[in-house]
Amino acid sequence: MPKLNGQIFMPTTSDADAPPSDQTAAPAKPARPSGGADKRRLRVTQIRSTIGQSPRRRGTMRALGLTRIGKSVEQDGASPVIQGMLRKVAHLVKVEDA
Repeated sequence: MPKLNGQIFMPTTSDADAPPSDQTAAPAKPARPSGGADKRRLRVTQIRSTIGQSPRRRGTMRALGLTRIGKSVEQDGASPVIQGMLRKVAHLVKVEDA
């Protein structure tokens, strides 16, 4: 192993390691459908302050885009990530269909 002196070691590939040129890579996966009109949108409004809340709750509110009382944002309601975030801060927000 060579001495790194704070540098990242990246071994170079030789021609023997490269795959033969007659082989092709697997075809790319098709893109996920965008959802279009059937996507559920939610309007999330902050109704209570994050003062006195745990840092995790404050971070969740920031990740949702909520920074002050009365501010509203629209989120994708079908996403399980957003649903979990809203469940954790349900006592601080009001959720309605957009």
